[in-house]
Amino acid sequence: MILTNKLPSGTARRGMAHIQAHVALHGAKDLRITVRVGQQTLARVEGLLGVYGVCLYPSSKADGPKTYRITLNVPGPFPIDIRVHRPPVYFVGKATPSPGCTLGEVKRANRRGTVIQWAQQWAYARLGNVDEGLVWIFGHEWYHYMVKSKRLTGRNDEIQADAFAGDLLAQFRGG
Repeated sequence: MILTNKLPSGTARRGMAHIQAHVALHGAKDLRITVRVGQQTLARVEGLLGVYGVCLYPSSKADGPKTYRITLNVPGPFPIDIRVHRPPVYFVGKATPSPGCTLGEVKRANRRGTVIQWAQQWAYARLGNVDEGLVWIFGHEWYHYMVKSKRLTGRNDEIQADAFAGDLLAQFRGG
């Protein structure tokens, strides 16, 4: 694993140490991670205030060793409440969100003559500082990497990635 830290000196020391320890447990030699402040203006335009990232998979046409790349951006401001994906709610009649969730757009599908309805759910997670923001976005992108590289079984979707990130953040806060 190659880690490039482009944060200002001394920023997110605890978060960086947590990430390095987590990666060391899993031996990710095919991974490059770049950490940077990111751009608040870009984040605002894209609706990504607080944290954003990307996990890039190797090209199937690439010669030589396949390298995954994760870029983590933590522009802040902190503290911030970020919107996280929750499992959809399926319903007949009127939808009721799970506790602490907000309903999104209602979807409908016809499955063998039966109309199925569901709504995406959202919740909010508080990221208190840059360390917490860094650990959360790392957990989200790390999940994508782990599933895509077949080191972890699961659905490679935003709901699962956000849940994994929340678990990693809880571990960080508890440790």
